[in-house]
Amino acid sequence: METQPTTEVEKNIDVLEITLLRETIQGGLNNDEFGANIEDWRLQHHIPTEYVKSWKNYDTAGRDSKYTDLCSKCDNRFFAEGKKLTGSVRLCPSSDTGAGRSFNQVNLDACFEKNNHYFLYERNYDEKKITFIVYWIPIEYIREWYSISGNSKGSITERKLKNHISSCKISKTTIDKS
Repeated sequence: METQPTTEVEKNIDVLEITLLRETIQGGLNNDEFGANIEDWRLQHHIPTEYVKSWKNYDTAGRDSKYTDLCSKCDNRFFAEGKKLTGSVRLCPSSDTGAGRSFNQVNLDACFEKNNHYFLYERNYDEKKITFIVYWIPIEYIREWYSISGNSKGSITERKLKNHISSCKISKTTIDKS
């Protein structure tokens, strides 16, 4: 009797695309007045985070919460961590990234244990608009992708993550405020 090859279950990812007028996030300043600040991710992390809270019915986990950004309003056992999708994506907690900080495997494991999802976000902009693209990725995908493509320092390159994402079925929601 011939056996059929097993097929991998298709992975599903929700994607949120948010388009805003640049002037709204620039406090009314024109592009020249705002300058290169449009490239500063720290000035924009709150935008995809706030939209994810509304989209997925989550709330801020708390200023001193470890290993997570958001907590579900429906069930306080569900958490999500947000990271920008650029260059090398550091999946470890923010307490382990930045000047004078180093990778800690125990903290990455705790982050993977605590969160049910990661929301990875990127952005595109032109003279008038900025668009954030947010990927809502279940933790089991993140763990699998990290085991395949991670660098053992808490990171996966943007290119490798996008390759993994492109193999998934995407359910897209669009918010256009432009």
